[in-house]
Amino acid sequence: MRIENNKIDGRLGIVRVDSEGNQVRETHSFSDGPVADSLGADVTVLARIESGDFAGQIVGLREKNVSAFAFHEGIHDDFVIECVGWKNQR
Repeated sequence: MRIENNKIDGRLGIVRVDSEGNQVRETHSFSDGPVADSLGADVTVLARIESGDFAGQIVGLREKNVSAFAFHEGIHDDFVIECVGWKNQR
């Protein structure tokens, strides 16, 4: 995979996948946030920018038991619970 640092800024709408496979729309803040592309076959996209100048940019992913997310603000209790749910599914 390739990570491009300092790519996105601002408060942006994202679509992410929860631990049950449902799409969830949220807004998160990014400050010089990275995006990912050129993903390997085993990588699952968990979050993308929904619209605007950065639409489609990947900001969350998982490969096996490792997850990575670009946003750093707005992480809430429900999202942390979902992360535990992903772990328990493995």
